[in-house]
Amino acid sequence: MLRTRSDVHNKVFITVSEHRPRGESDSTIMERAGERFAYALEANPSPHLYSAIKQYPGEDHGSVAMPSLYDGLLFVFNGYKNPPPSVTSQGLDAVAAYYRDYLGAYGIELTPPSGVISDMTRLAQEYGEADKALEYSQYNVANNPDDPFAYFMLAQTYEKADEIELAIENYRAILEMAPQFATFVQPVLDRLLGSED
Repeated sequence: MLRTRSDVHNKVFITVSEHRPRGESDSTIMERAGERFAYALEANPSPHLYSAIKQYPGEDHGSVAMPSLYDGLLFVFNGYKNPPPSVTSQGLDAVAAYYRDYLGAYGIELTPPSGVISDMTRLAQEYGEADKALEYSQYNVANNPDDPFAYFMLAQTYEKADEIELAIENYRAILEMAPQFATFVQPVLDRLLGSED
């Protein structure tokens, strides 16, 4: 049935322990069940379903969860890294496509992480590309409205462009959402408010 389904988009990572659960008389019951499931997936391939099985020697039913979680995440997100400079140098559309397409075959749409866009903003600022820095930082706030650091990069971008009122507005937004950053943000805000007088 799987091989005829074009709407199955997923990855399955099966793990089994070596030792039987407490009170279980057959020491291989878990291994056999996992192997049967893995074989069923392998025998009925689907174009967008990828599966793997791994047994953990020395682990039991309770301890196998930790290594399974780590290895499972590596399996699901195989090859996942921040976009290389060859992608980021092409701008927001290329970066958005990089993340959108990464797990798109599985029906999972990723958006660029705030840190990646903040790094792009910082580089644009360093290279004197004010328009790009503003585009990137506005995009970041729109996609991460609860991230104080996204607002910080936007405020900083406005400040560098001498858009002081907009910088103040965004520094204030940081204090509203994350008062714990007041030690760092308030002096900057006070300086800008003083420069308006």
